[in-house]
Amino acid sequence: MSVINSVLRDLEAQEARFTPIDLDGIESPLTRSGRRNSVVAALALAAFVAIVAWLLWRVPAQETIAGLAPAIDPATLAELAAPAPPVEPTAPRNRIVGLQLRESNDGLRLEFALRERPVAYLRHSYGNRYGYHLRAVDSEIEAPRIDASKWLDTLALGARDGGIDIDFVTVQGVLVETRQAQVDNQPVWSIQLRRPPVSAPPAVASVSTPAESTATEVAAETLPVSDAAAATEAARADAPTTDLAPADTDAAEVRLDIRSTDPAAPARHGLEYATELINAGRFADAETLLEGLLDGLEDRAAREHLLALYQLDGRQRDFARLVRESTQRYPTAAIFATEYARVLMQSAAYAEVVALLSPATDLDADRQALLAAAYQRLERHGDAIRHFELAVAQDSDEARHWIGLGISQEHAAALEDALNSYRMAARLGPPSARLRDFVAKRTDTLERVLD
Repeated sequence: MSVINSVLRDLEAQEARFTPIDLDGIESPLTRSGRRNSVVAALALAAFVAIVAWLLWRVPAQETIAGLAPAIDPATLAELAAPAPPVEPTAPRNRIVGLQLRESNDGLRLEFALRERPVAYLRHSYGNRYGYHLRAVDSEIEAPRIDASKWLDTLALGARDGGIDIDFVTVQGVLVETRQAQVDNQPVWSIQLRRPPVSAPPAVASVSTPAESTATEVAAETLPVSDAAAATEAARADAPTTDLAPADTDAAEVRLDIRSTDPAAPARHGLEYATELINAGRFADAETLLEGLLDGLEDRAAREHLLALYQLDGRQRDFARLVRESTQRYPTAAIFATEYARVLMQSAAYAEVVALLSPATDLDADRQALLAAAYQRLERHGDAIRHFELAVAQDSDEARHWIGLGISQEHAAALEDALNSYRMAARLGPPSARLRDFVAKRTDTLERVLD
């Protein structure tokens, strides 16, 4: 009995230890299958919850993308592709681009090469001092320095009242003549200096024999040209000068002759007058004048002026007709292609805009944006983004380009890029209240979605 008690005391004294039992060894296959199904169900539930949470986050963005096009009213889209406000046409700025000085024993000629026909007039003339003014002309040259010329003492060019003053001083006894001509298809305004014609000396009575007379005639006929000219000059030098006008009266014999031999001069003058008529609101008179210049030397410029007239007068049908004809006649002219693309956009002929502009390799920012807008209307937003990015690369200060880029980026689910584009447009300032309101709303929506 004591032994049993001793064993029990030893067992009570030992530390209690728990050894887990591996239930896999004793559970049935049915029990194991139930556990696997419970794990799968838990994983499925977790996946379902995750999907629901993702959809709850994603739905606003998807609704933004899907509902973007309907949210943009047609007037806003039209305004993005609208032309700039019409600008009153101005006459082309003229410029002096060259000066030639031609001097000989008979005179001196100063030839001023210009881009267009100049409007010149005599500003002052006293003694041997002259001043001419070329109106509405710039100059790329400086007056040459004149030294030891037997025709000209000084020459000066200076800008005044939007034109160029040409002042010069001649030597005594020089005639001044100005004229306009066309040299190598370039307008030239020239100043020519020459001596006044010398009156023939009075006949001197002399007695000579027939033999002497015959000898003199033969000698004159056989002299070389140069020797004959020298003999004539010598005879003039030896002749009495009592028949010549005094040096002080030479200025009274100055003859001014301003003429134009430029065949395009009447047309250019007509363009200038048409510009004045348009700016004065006399559209009917200007239209008649410009139509008379069509198919002539200034056909293209006349078409540009007519387009400005139609735009100012609100004659959209005449504008569309003329710009279509002008594009066919001048297919490489950017101004006609741009305006024709806008006409096609207004007619919803988006595929024709793509066909018109996409072959060109030198598109400017406006035509890049028009091409991008056409792709955008055709739901080709990848192409639209590419051309809008080219447009903002060339002209990053145009808010409408950034707005168009943001619209296509939203359609392409590039929401952060679209938000940045709208923010850029907002900083630049959209040109109308409608566009400003549109940008503000899209910016607010995207900020809430992305946050």
